[in-house]
Parts: sequence; structure tokens; C-alpha cells
Amino acid sequence: MPSDFTADQLHFISFHFILIFIQKKFYVDNEDPTDIENLILWANEFPVDNNIFSSIIKSQVNKDDTKSHFKLAQNYGVIGFPTVIYRSNQCHQILSSGYLPFEVLKEKVNLLAEL
Repeated sequence: MPSDFTADQLHFISFHFILIFIQKKFYVDNEDPTDIENLILWANEFPVDNNIFSSIIKSQVNKDDTKSHFKLAQNYGVIGFPTVIYRSNQCHQILSSGYLPFEVLKEKVNLLAEL
């Protein structure tokens, strides 16, 4: 029941469903998630104002931020999706590149927490 979740948990769950939606569009439907027009079209599937979403995603600030994040991911060595990165201060470590069962990922996180 939704009332059993905190706001942060609901945000995470919503974000997770959006990522699954985008993955399906890319891997199953063979649609390009880097095409801004696709993203605008896909936004219709979610409770967002399409005009606001369109203006934000087309803004130069968003384009610059996206390029910056792609460059950062490249610098971290990201080559696959999904990739989970542990970052502490200026150090980072790739915990998984590609699918990893939750229990295995949890073990890796717990080992890092012990350091």
C-alpha cells in the first residue's frame, strides 16, 4: 500500500520504473534514448507537464549537464548499463558493470562499509 512507503522510497520506486521504461524502449523497442524528441514523446507516459519537460530538456544548461555527466562516466570507466559506482571523496570504484543480483551487490556494498 503506497501509504506504507516514505517519500524517499516512493521517489526511488518512481525513478526505478522510469529507468525500466527507458531500458525497454532502447533494448526491446530499439528506440534511441539519446534522441530528445523520443524523450519528449515518452514523457507523455508519465505525470509531467510536457511543455515544461520539453523546455527543460532542450535547454542549454541541460545539454551541458548531460555532456558533463557523460564525460564523468567515461572518466570513471563506465562501459555498460547499468553500472553501479561507489564514490567516496575523490576515489571511486565500479561495483558492477551490467546486471548483478541484488544480494551480490549488497555484499560488495557491505564490504566497502566495513573499510
